[in-house]
Amino acid sequence: MKHLTILLLSIIILLIINKYFHTTQLQKINVIGTNKIWIYHQDPLNQSYFETLNLQNLQSNINGIMNDIIIITPDTINQYIEDFPISMCDESIPYRKRIDLLHSFILEKYGGLCISPGTIGIHLLTILSKTYYYDLVTVGGNPKIIQSNKNNQTPNTYILGSTKGSDLIKEYKSKLLESLNSNLLSNEINSYEILKHCIQKYKPLQYHFSNDGTIDRNQQLLQFDDYINKMNPNLNDDELYVISLPYENFKNSKYQWLFNLSEKEFNESDIFIKHYL
Repeated sequence: MKHLTILLLSIIILLIINKYFHTTQLQKINVIGTNKIWIYHQDPLNQSYFETLNLQNLQSNINGIMNDIIIITPDTINQYIEDFPISMCDESIPYRKRIDLLHSFILEKYGGLCISPGTIGIHLLTILSKTYYYDLVTVGGNPKIIQSNKNNQTPNTYILGSTKGSDLIKEYKSKLLESLNSNLLSNEINSYEILKHCIQKYKPLQYHFSNDGTIDRNQQLLQFDDYINKMNPNLNDDELYVISLPYENFKNSKYQWLFNLSEKEFNESDIFIKHYL
């Protein structure tokens, strides 16, 4: 009985370390440490009801004894990445490139699954589970290549998972930094082109989810307007585990009416994407 009590107490302590002390040295020796889901939010204290609702939906579907979603903000980056080289508020760097660079640093150090601020979770834990068995986990296709979603060589970067310390992710991070520090404009080299190069070079053990909710049943790329209209945009919901909204448009003045909606106004609206929240 005494040994059983000690075992149960040890398990409880390890679970507490896994859930609340994931950035400490203790987690490195935790035999039941689990991969995390990471998401960045630029200004969580001033987010819209739409963003708040989506985040609550993510947390309710992910957080538990073994699983967590970790929210990173400009004020907390240094708690996780001590040497992060840019400011996430630097407008001279495209917002998406900043997010992708942050994801590369997180995955190199911690592994797990990084999701974009525009992620609407449906079965995110299924995607997360693949990070335990595969070197690289990708979702969706390169938006610049028609019908690329089923090609694991040309994935999107809205959602990316990997093992900790992956050589592929190290090179991905290095190439992203080079694209920022080169004489070329940083937005001329897209993150998904860099990732494609790394996949071709390292040929990782990879699991690819073809559908990230960014294409319709006719293989046409959906625009942000399609998600916030009243009509179903003919979304391809076959094996749909996640919807990756093009979050680069969140600050576009054209769409501020969505982010200005109150809770009552949002709930009374009939925009399509509401059905997934």
